[in-house]
Amino acid sequence: YIRVRVGYAIIPSLATVHLGARICFTTHLTEEEHPGTWSTGGEGVLELDANTGVATASATGRAVVYHKVEGVVDTLTEISVATMQSVVFNLSSFTTSTSTSSSSSLPIFTNAKRQEEIGPYFIPVEFKDEQNNTDFTALTTSPSKACLLTSNLKHQDSLYSAFLQQVDFQCFLELENAGSPVIASKFVRAEPFFDLATGNSFCELLPTSDNRALETLSTMERLKLTLKVKASDFKGTYEVWSSGLEIPFLPPFYIDINDTLLTQTKPSSEVKVTGLTKILNSIQASSPYPLTINHYTVTGTTAIFIISLTDTKSPPTQNFTDIHVTLISTITHQKLVILVSYTGITEFPESLQCPTPTDNLHDDEESFGYLDNDQWNLLFAAVACGILLLATIVVCLALRQTSNKPKGGFAAQLPPSVQPQSPAFSAPKASSTPSSSQVGTPLWSKSGSQSAFKRHGNYSQFSPNRTSPQHNLFTQ
Repeated sequence: YIRVRVGYAIIPSLATVHLGARICFTTHLTEEEHPGTWSTGGEGVLELDANTGVATASATGRAVVYHKVEGVVDTLTEISVATMQSVVFNLSSFTTSTSTSSSSSLPIFTNAKRQEEIGPYFIPVEFKDEQNNTDFTALTTSPSKACLLTSNLKHQDSLYSAFLQQVDFQCFLELENAGSPVIASKFVRAEPFFDLATGNSFCELLPTSDNRALETLSTMERLKLTLKVKASDFKGTYEVWSSGLEIPFLPPFYIDINDTLLTQTKPSSEVKVTGLTKILNSIQASSPYPLTINHYTVTGTTAIFIISLTDTKSPPTQNFTDIHVTLISTITHQKLVILVSYTGITEFPESLQCPTPTDNLHDDEESFGYLDNDQWNLLFAAVACGILLLATIVVCLALRQTSNKPKGGFAAQLPPSVQPQSPAFSAPKASSTPSSSQVGTPLWSKSGSQSAFKRHGNYSQFSPNRTSPQHNLFTQ
């Protein structure tokens, strides 16, 4: 006889899986007409679908899995289910011959766009059992469509050879500045990532898109970024936390403009960059012809770059748009791009030309659509100020006219005690033939070197009684 070594016909075979893992059992000993049935033996270690072979590790221990095609063939395998005890970061891919597996071997992270060739910032994560081993079997999918319908394959259900994610995990970041907590989510975030091609798990560090947040962070010197991972089964029956991993972190530099326009009369433009001094000194600027960019000065946390035409005496005769001027930090590999356009003084790009009124004057949106919100607000404010000023002037003039107009004549201006009703003022007696001295002669006249006033005519009946109290009050 000949001894023939045969393997297990069920895949995976003799596997060790995490508690809560999803397993796709398959075998080649099937036919389309006879798919066979699945079963398991064990104290509730596996929950197995008899038709599809999809199982969930629901308890720790060992279990035997059977596949049977009635009247044709039976086969079996054994599965071990272990509890995850710890979560660790695998930094071996970052170490060199002189470094160890520690956070000091990690590359510097900054929460901004980096050079394309640097790639994403991944931190490998591993899950260990009670013996501190990471020898869990890597589980793969199968051609069975039922086995492909898992959460990590919902967008790639055609990948028959993809690995299955056994552990549900989340990544968390803690940020401090000089020992004081800072809300990390405003500046940076960490996302869990499971690689279907390799079966490895990672935490990916990503920047935020809030420019105001980047400007605030750019000058903070004593930042500390810590990564933690929480792992559990997909049912959430247990969870395990990792220890904190400090990520080498430097804030990004920040620029105040993203684009600029040069003309014949304005052949240069100033770019203000804020950041830590060592970051500013590490910035390398580059620009294609016909532009040049020079590092003008660094003062504390501010640097000035000047973008200008290469030849200001003979400026370009043709307009150009969106030429890339690049700023790259050699420390953090951060990359920022400034878009530069140029136009001659006699011709402007269409985007910068004054809008022409539309022919449809009935459509307010089309007629005035070329004014943005800030311009409308400024226009309304100017009109409101003009109306307020005009109203103030009108009120002032009205008050002035009112104050200058006598109210009720001479008598109305007298004290109440000397009004015409008083006996001290008797009404003039009617006379049918006024004397000549009473006609056309003023009551008072000015004469003499001392400007003394004299009375003319006989007006005793109009004169107040000098001995009366009313006369004394009037003279006072």
